[in-house]
Amino acid sequence: MDAVRFSQKTLRSLSIPERRRLESLTLTSESFMRVLLQDNPETAVCWLAKSRGHILGWSLIRWFPADIFNRTGSNISVFVDRIHRGRGLGKRLVREAVGYAHDHDMKPWFYGASQEQINFYTACAVSPDHITADPFCRRMP
Repeated sequence: MDAVRFSQKTLRSLSIPERRRLESLTLTSESFMRVLLQDNPETAVCWLAKSRGHILGWSLIRWFPADIFNRTGSNISVFVDRIHRGRGLGKRLVREAVGYAHDHDMKPWFYGASQEQINFYTACAVSPDHITADPFCRRMP
């Protein structure tokens, strides 16, 4: 595989072709991620893993206002094209999002609705207590 470049972007700065590719990498046509991509919230940042101009995977962190203890929660989701899995792209995309969360004093939550997602996040050293099937989880660890 050619070298993979990772870039950080706001959802608002995605080009139409990038947006279409990210939509195609989501799990289902009913996915909340498709809605999120259309809404362009200001409280979201994504990372793209690209090789030769082609997006192989992406991660997203979306955050919510601070709670009464001044803690900000964030949800992280990762999508990697099936043919490019097992090469460390997803783990790198998780690290990018977690690093962003820590740099901005956010507590990360991971969206894992399927056993495959839960197994993946667990392999990335994410505590099972930080994995939720609620795509809009606001609980704090």
